[in-house]
Amino acid sequence: MNVAEAKEQILALITTLKLTEKKIRSLQKEADSYKSQIEFFRKQLPALAARERNIDLHLLEKELLLALGRTEEENKTEKAFKKMDNISSDSIDEALQALKDKMNLRGDIS
Repeated sequence: MNVAEAKEQILALITTLKLTEKKIRSLQKEADSYKSQIEFFRKQLPALAARERNIDLHLLEKELLLALGRTEEENKTEKAFKKMDNISSDSIDEALQALKDKMNLRGDIS
């Protein structure tokens, strides 16, 4: 090996060293990023676990009714009225006619 080849080899090694150091710095930044993400998710765990707890919907409904100052019976009655509001007059007439027809077949109505 002559001096020129040695200088060329030194330059190649310095270039490789600088590129490797740059890559190390980049990987260290990436590792700090992963560390901060891990810490972020660790802090989120209690809140996420709290959201996954089962909720008794029946109990929640009762608590909401109590907060509104209403009883469960009042709520059932209101739901029944709302259900009746959705019934069309045609279906009521049809049901009444079917009842009349049924009663006529028995001979109960003259």
